[in-house]
Amino acid sequence: MEVERDLSAQQQFLDVVILRRGRGRFVGRLPDGLADLAEHNLISFKSHRESLDDWAMKELVGHYVAYSKLASASPSQLLPEDRFRLYAVCARFPHNLSGQVPWQEQQAGVYDCRWGTDVVRVIVAGQLSREPHNAPLHLFSASRVGGIWPRSVPAALGANE
Repeated sequence: MEVERDLSAQQQFLDVVILRRGRGRFVGRLPDGLADLAEHNLISFKSHRESLDDWAMKELVGHYVAYSKLASASPSQLLPEDRFRLYAVCARFPHNLSGQVPWQEQQAGVYDCRWGTDVVRVIVAGQLSREPHNAPLHLFSASRVGGIWPRSVPAALGANE
């Protein structure tokens, strides 16, 4: 009987980690739902072809557990939980997931999803306003329809349509 087993034989990849190093105020405008970054921000992306479902949420929380052990001084001295935030960015609204767990809309396209004792900020890129500060997430959401970009996307990137 094994008491503990190293499960690291299977590589697991987290999409993005945003580290906030300084205490100063960020002067730019981040996309909706990302304004209140913590020191460690773990982000999972789901495209039109991928669903944000219960398995994807379990995977994100699993990444958080592994990452918090790596970012801390030791596994027995973990950084406080308030130094971490979890985000799931998806192209389309996850109807099935929203019917399974507590869900609260914060603003258009931005939701807080209670997952056990954690809260995952869910950003539905396709529901965000078509403002320049949201352009990076609109690009991700494949909001290009019929070869035409929404007007805010090229303008935010400094490009011509």
